[in-house]
Amino acid sequence: MRFLVASFTGYCQDSTTGKPKFLAANGGSSKISPIFHQKLFRFLDYLYVQNSYMFLSRLKGLRLDIPDGKKKGVVFSFDVETWDNKCGGRTDFSADPEDEYYRYIPGLLDLFKEYSVKVQFFVCGKALDLYSEAFKTVIKKGHTIGGHGYAHENLPRLSGEEQKVIVEKVRSLMNERFGVEIKTWRSPGLASNRDTYRALKECGVKLCSNAPWGRPFFIEGVLEIPLVRKMDDEILGCSGAKKCSPSKRWGDYMKNKFESASENEVLVFGMHTWVQKKLDPKYEALASFLNFLESNRNDFWIGSLEDLKLTKNAIS
Repeated sequence: MRFLVASFTGYCQDSTTGKPKFLAANGGSSKISPIFHQKLFRFLDYLYVQNSYMFLSRLKGLRLDIPDGKKKGVVFSFDVETWDNKCGGRTDFSADPEDEYYRYIPGLLDLFKEYSVKVQFFVCGKALDLYSEAFKTVIKKGHTIGGHGYAHENLPRLSGEEQKVIVEKVRSLMNERFGVEIKTWRSPGLASNRDTYRALKECGVKLCSNAPWGRPFFIEGVLEIPLVRKMDDEILGCSGAKKCSPSKRWGDYMKNKFESASENEVLVFGMHTWVQKKLDPKYEALASFLNFLESNRNDFWIGSLEDLKLTKNAIS
């Protein structure tokens, strides 16, 4: 894929330095500024990874060992974010982030406790830093926390070293504040390039959930476990008149995905606490889906990404 893109852009890598190099029409070196070179290189690398999701998932897709020998797996994952140096929801900056972290999330934990369910959170480092006590409660109640950038950065716009600084900052914060090692990651906006995965591997991250489809696969030494195609903001934030409430729409989406899932498939549902708090403050969609799952409890497993492992014969 990179070769195909390069042939149209006049792009290549210097065989000595490994840095991006661009060619002019006459075959000589381009006079375009080095800064533009770097930005274009990062953009091409981002496109390479996005296309790799499809090819790696289909051609080198792996099978996960679903715990307890169950036929299907479910992972509830929640992104907890910061925006423009503010903690809390993206679309409502007037909202008090403490209401999200100290009221909404504890209510969410109470719901999952009622059904004996363990879930996965991906939290921006800034929220972990400023509201540590709220997330200590999340960990004490048996749930897992992974990284989600520090201040919801667009990682592919940054150099590999800059990305590593961010991942290391979040890693150190989790270790010092919570005494846990970072094992999981979801990139802000699901945006990653190869430098992202290299930085994650160097900082000890084992699992990611950025890809929007397909079977699990390795990329730069990190196991990528794809999401169920669309996250909650894509379902609930779409335009046009709707005949049902947001909570029913999201609940029906999860039920339909579960019913259509194939055997040995793990469904990673991606949500945002600020979206759920704004559009489903009473947890109706999750409660409805959990009630639906109760009748199938003997056939599926539910937990966090950290509980998943590859089968011994992982190639599917």
